[in-house]
Amino acid sequence: MIRHAGSRLPKLVYLAAVTLLGGFGIMLLANTGNVGNSSVNTEFQQEDSFSYMTLFFGLLVLVYLGVLLGLGWHLNANNDKVELVMREVSEPFGAIPRFIHTPLFPTAIVVAIGIFWVLGAVLLLGLDSTALTVVLGGYQLYGLLVCLEVLYGLTVATVSGCVASWYWGTPDESLKVCSEDEISNSYFRVGLSSFGTVARCAFIMAVFRPVLSFLRRLRRCGSSGEGTPGCRHAAHTCCRCCLAVAESTKMMDNRAHIQMAVHGTDWADSKTLSYQIFYRNRGKVEFASLIASKMLFVVSAMNTVIAGLVTFVWLAYDDDIYSPIGPTIIVMVFAEAIGSMFSALYQFTIETIMECFCEDTERNDGSFMKPFYMTPGLKQLLLKELTMRESLDEKEQDDLEQPQALSEEQIQEEEKNQVRMQALPTQVERDMFEEDILYYQAPTTN
Repeated sequence: MIRHAGSRLPKLVYLAAVTLLGGFGIMLLANTGNVGNSSVNTEFQQEDSFSYMTLFFGLLVLVYLGVLLGLGWHLNANNDKVELVMREVSEPFGAIPRFIHTPLFPTAIVVAIGIFWVLGAVLLLGLDSTALTVVLGGYQLYGLLVCLEVLYGLTVATVSGCVASWYWGTPDESLKVCSEDEISNSYFRVGLSSFGTVARCAFIMAVFRPVLSFLRRLRRCGSSGEGTPGCRHAAHTCCRCCLAVAESTKMMDNRAHIQMAVHGTDWADSKTLSYQIFYRNRGKVEFASLIASKMLFVVSAMNTVIAGLVTFVWLAYDDDIYSPIGPTIIVMVFAEAIGSMFSALYQFTIETIMECFCEDTERNDGSFMKPFYMTPGLKQLLLKELTMRESLDEKEQDDLEQPQALSEEQIQEEEKNQVRMQALPTQVERDMFEEDILYYQAPTTN
């Protein structure tokens, strides 16, 4: 389906996500007082904490809607880049057999883990000791996060291995076809050679993923090349203490899984190599990651909202349910976890393509002995980047050939030097003064 999806499909998905999210937020606010009954009641019950929870959740959904509207404006303004990302991400789906089925196995495991986690949580709530319940509940939650991170890492590494095998298979575009058992081979490669690395990454990400996501967005907002002037000012004034931490953790990224799958490196080398190669080529490939993440954020929001909306409508008007907010949040969390397995398929397909594209441009030059392995669309991107670089080099050469105009301060300084030189009594002193001026104005070399 994705190979035949034009520019209309993302717009339809976006409109559906905005409509569902807005309706969900309005329904939550309309049912703020609907606690313990099956009728719509907007009267706020101050003595009940579930009313506060419903109100806060409804406002949070509306804020989420505002973020979605901002993403839609940005994607619409970069429609050509959206089409490029969709075109490139669709190539492996036609060349790798059953590639779309890659997340099904980890998704089934996520469902099983979720069922056992809910049963365990119910058993913990029946304990007599509150302290023991809190301790065991926290440990159980951390175990759940680690399991989800392990499955996510295995999915990402498997997808990256399949896409890398397709990309580096042959330079001929018409012969880029993988074997029938490529997915299973990639699973076994990751499980045998990189499972320990994936597990180490999971233990780190299970605790620090929200913090790292915040720091990554903060570093992008504070960057002079990416953030807007308002975002840069806010980041450097309000979050100055966090920028140093964000800079020190910039290499901790899920892109390290690509290096694990492609080159078999460990966690430390993978995150360093992945960051370095993307940093060297950030001008021509970073847009693809940002566009893909924004598109998948919209799709993930729609899936999560559908799950939450169905759960809330099902339970809101049931007399046996005191408040549907708790079950709705749990269902939305697991829907997001399941959706992340499928979003990782598309996100890291384009991430792997772009990382292989970066290595391709650094290793090869397009000659007979070193041909490019990239697709025609990426060749056009490379040609556009080379054309822009040549135009910039020509402009810099013209600027060097043309004499530079002096600023007002330089003109004033030149006039002062002329006055000082004319005030000297002898010609010898004037010549020495002029030589000193020329010496200090000459560019220094190391």
